[in-house]
Amino acid sequence: AGAIVTITLDVNGAADVSGTLTLSGNSQSLIHTGSTGLTMYSTGGYVSIEDVSFTSGGSSATLETSSSRDFMLSSGRNIELTPGSAKAIVLSGNVVSSFLTVAGSDSGVTIPDGKTTVVISAGAGQSTAFTLSFAGSAPVNGQLLFIRNNCGFASTGIAVPAGSGALFVYSGGSWTRFI
Repeated sequence: AGAIVTITLDVNGAADVSGTLTLSGNSQSLIHTGSTGLTMYSTGGYVSIEDVSFTSGGSSATLETSSSRDFMLSSGRNIELTPGSAKAIVLSGNVVSSFLTVAGSDSGVTIPDGKTTVVISAGAGQSTAFTLSFAGSAPVNGQLLFIRNNCGFASTGIAVPAGSGALFVYSGGSWTRFI
């Protein structure tokens, strides 16, 4: 690396950096002091941001995406939306859950991890009630699961009568029918 020079750079207007802008050291900041907003965007691709924490000193923090691209949060950990005191989490537009349609079977039906809505259809050759169970890791407390049993036989284990639906909540190590 070259010599380290401590200076203050004041750019009043546009600046074009054609290489990488590196902020070395711990706890660096990019500070906007104007009275409106700061915009980061790409004219030809996407903006990739790694390991980010959103905080807001004002009345709200807003995450937006253009109508031509989806906004996606992914994590190997839980994604938590936590409102402040006496506040609500408001979802506008369509809320899409993880959907699965599966055929009933005398040998049972297994619901994979991450599904929130399951429709069980009539299985070819099915002749009796079936056991409904889960695969993979344990669900988390508070997880909701809606099951619609459209086959001609009731399920056991997680009981859903034939031709009906049920909403379950996972709590304390088991699924409890809620509705």
